[in-house]
Order: sequence, then C-alpha cells, then structure tokens
Amino acid sequence: NTVASQSLTIGNFKNDNLTELALCDHNDGIIRLFLNSDNGSLDNITMVADQYVALESIIAVHLNGDGYVDIVDLANARRYDSIGVLFGDGMGSFSSWNIVPSNIL
Repeated sequence: NTVASQSLTIGNFKNDNLTELALCDHNDGIIRLFLNSDNGSLDNITMVADQYVALESIIAVHLNGDGYVDIVDLANARRYDSIGVLFGDGMGSFSSWNIVPSNIL
C-alpha cells in the first residue's frame, strides 16, 4: 500500500506522557494513528474520514478544554474546503468527525 501523507503531527493521544503520531493520507481521506504501546513499538490505527474528502493538513491541539489532545484537519471536500475536528478521549480514541465548512469561520 502506498500512503500519500500530506501532514504529520505528534501528541500525547493516550494521556500517558508518551509521544504518539498522527498523519493524514491525502488520497484515501483517512487519518492514521500510531499509538505508543509502552514497549517502543507503535500500533497503527486507521480512522476513515470520507471517500469524498482529501485531507490536506493535520494538527494535534487541546481544543475543548477537557485536557485531552484533539485532532484538527483541513480538508478539501471537492465541493468546498472544510475543517474537521476529532475530540480525543485521552485513551487513544476520538469522536466521529465534526465537519465545519471553512467559509463560515
């Protein structure tokens, strides 16, 4: 499989003081998480966005004040640009995509 990664971000997605990675795959509209498994290896977890979304950029940030790292992505949805927000739960899982058209921001 070929991954056309556009952007990479790091964060403490499991709230365990270990660094994990997230990257967006431009071609497939997915975010790949690489979660630290405490033994030095990274477990690959894939989150599917939408077949009509081409992800452009990704950032890990505390967004909603709950103390857990969230993921924000910039997407080109082939009809309009949008911003997707995935709220982290501090255990390496995220909410479903919350899509906001960028033209209303």
